[in-house]
Amino acid sequence: MPRVIAVVLCADLLFLAIAIGDGQFFHGDPRRRFQEGQSVTWVSAAHLVAMGLIAWRILMLRKAQTRQPILRSPLLIWALIAAGFFFLAADELFEIHEQVDLAIHSLFGIAETSLTDRIDDLLVLLYLVIGLAAVCIARSELWRYRVTLPFFAAGFVLALAMVVLDVLTNDVDLLRMLLPGVHLGSIFLWAIVAEDVLKVLAEAFFLLGFIQALQMTRRMDAEPSAGPATCRSS
Repeated sequence: MPRVIAVVLCADLLFLAIAIGDGQFFHGDPRRRFQEGQSVTWVSAAHLVAMGLIAWRILMLRKAQTRQPILRSPLLIWALIAAGFFFLAADELFEIHEQVDLAIHSLFGIAETSLTDRIDDLLVLLYLVIGLAAVCIARSELWRYRVTLPFFAAGFVLALAMVVLDVLTNDVDLLRMLLPGVHLGSIFLWAIVAEDVLKVLAEAFFLLGFIQALQMTRRMDAEPSAGPATCRSS
C-alpha cells in the first residue's frame, strides 16, 4: 500500500503542478487548465469513475462472500456508493449542480445576487452531507474497513475546505468583507486555483481509501477466517 499511496499522490501532485505551470507560463492565467472542460475536469471525472468502479467491484466480492441479497442487506451501501460516484462524475463533466442552481432561480423567480448565486455551492455541501449520512447508516458494513478511515477523513477535510473556498470565490464581495483594504486580485485568482487543487487531492485520498478497501476484500477470499478489519494491506 505505501507504494500505491506514493504513486497516486505523486501522480496527482505532478499533474497539478504541470496544469498550473502551463496556465501561468504559457497562457498568463494559472486557472486555464482548471476551467470547465479542461484537463483538470477530465482527471477529476476519471478519479470519480475509478471510485465508482472499485465500489462496484467490492460489492460483487462481498456478495459472493456473504451470499446475501443486495437490496435487503448492508451490502446495498456499496451499490449506492458506486451510483453516487458515477453521478458525481457526470456532474463534473456536465455541470449538473450548476444547472440545478439556474433551474431553482428560474422556477422560483429568484433574482440572481451574490448570495443566491451560492446555491450551487450549497448543493456540493449537500453531496458531502448525504455521503456522510449514508456512511453513518451503513456503519455495520463499513466499520469492517475502519483501517481505511485516515484516507477518507483526509479526503473529507479537503473536500470541506474546497467547499469553503468555492463559497469565498463565488465573487470577490465576500473576500472584500473578510479582507478590507487588501488588494484582492492575486488572492482571488489563486484561491480559485486552490479550490480545484483541494478537489483533486480530496479525490486522491478517497481513491486511496477505496483501493485499500478493495485489497482488504480480496484478502478475505484468500483468508476466509480473517475479518476485513484485521487485514492489513502491504
